[in-house]
Amino acid sequence: MTGSSTLAVCLHSKRIGTLRRVRNGARFSYTADVTSRMQGAPLLSTLFPVCESEYDAATTAIWFQGLLPEDARLDQVRRFYDIEGGDYIDVLECIGWECAGAVSVMSEAEWQDRCKSEKGQKADYQLVTAKSLAERLAALPSYPYDTQDTLRMSLGGFQEKLCVYGPPFAEDASCVSSDGFAIPVGGAPSTHIVKPQPLRFPGLVQAEAWAMHVASCVTDTARVAVLELPDGAQALCVERFDRMKGDAGEIERIHQEDCAQALGVSPEHKYAAHTSPKKSDPSFVRIAKTLLRYAEDDGEDQLMRLFDQMVVNVALGNTDAHAKNYSLMHVGPLGVRLSPLYDVVPALEVTPGIKHMGMRVANQIAISKVGRAELISEGASWGLVQSALEDRLDSDLKALASGLERARADYPQAAARHEGPALERLARLG
Repeated sequence: MTGSSTLAVCLHSKRIGTLRRVRNGARFSYTADVTSRMQGAPLLSTLFPVCESEYDAATTAIWFQGLLPEDARLDQVRRFYDIEGGDYIDVLECIGWECAGAVSVMSEAEWQDRCKSEKGQKADYQLVTAKSLAERLAALPSYPYDTQDTLRMSLGGFQEKLCVYGPPFAEDASCVSSDGFAIPVGGAPSTHIVKPQPLRFPGLVQAEAWAMHVASCVTDTARVAVLELPDGAQALCVERFDRMKGDAGEIERIHQEDCAQALGVSPEHKYAAHTSPKKSDPSFVRIAKTLLRYAEDDGEDQLMRLFDQMVVNVALGNTDAHAKNYSLMHVGPLGVRLSPLYDVVPALEVTPGIKHMGMRVANQIAISKVGRAELISEGASWGLVQSALEDRLDSDLKALASGLERARADYPQAAARHEGPALERLARLG
């Protein structure tokens, strides 16, 4: 497959920049219109403040590769679109229309076609039956798309997932029916992400739903529910927090980037090193500095929210909380705020052989060595007051205990496996 020499980079359906192929990858630059009006603004990313110069190939690769699937999911996409070699630009050209946040990437030809149309590409949805949805999920990852003209979506991560359009969850829903879902086509925005139950991790769907419902008692989280499929199968359904309904009922994209992208950390380095710390490691301190620099309003409030998310992941044993599992929401062209919490899994029981955290807490990487003192010390290193952190931690632990009681009724099987270890960690942190 021979790719285009340049790709259009759009935000909220408006062109803001260009990816230009070079010998060692590609370089990103903003359009002249953007640079004349918004110098220094973190429009696309805190890694890419608006300037007149092109960004180098290494920095460009780190951020745009963060839009793509990982590992086996990425290999399947390459095979489906007959993409040879390791060029991430070719993959983006094929599936970059629907990325996380409000970013879309397309060929120059496709951009020109869109400009010729008064309303751009028409969004559409194909209704699917519950049986068809179950079949699509079961076919992942070997059958990720229908045709090259329909589903064209890029979401980061290695876990299998399907982007769909569906009805909003009822308040406090723990399980939802698989009726009423549709497949977005023609560049239409999705509203939900569906993760099938992986064979190698039995009970993961219930475990993540349980953990997310517990976490929601402490801080803002993505809304999740167990999706009931035919023949007793289940999947996890997540309402996308980077999508919202506009005044006319249309689906609007909200721009976001994960913290690996924001910090300039490549997907393969999203975990902190398990041996000795490296300057290039993703860290809470680096996230905190980014929030303080670009926060839309109260930076201290954003740091407290980051502290809450860190506490939740430690208390629930989420050793998989790496840099791509924390994100920034872009509020207008000038500011960011921490996104709702997502991908909370009691990984310490699901994968008991992995005992390291995704990022260090007060220089500790082993979760067994992260206690109350380490959490307070980590938050204090961001500039927060220790007494305020003590009070916040006690409040978080109380809310977690309440969340465990509530989630037990909704997900009794997951609670039977994970509540006991979580209570032990709460006692240690308190």
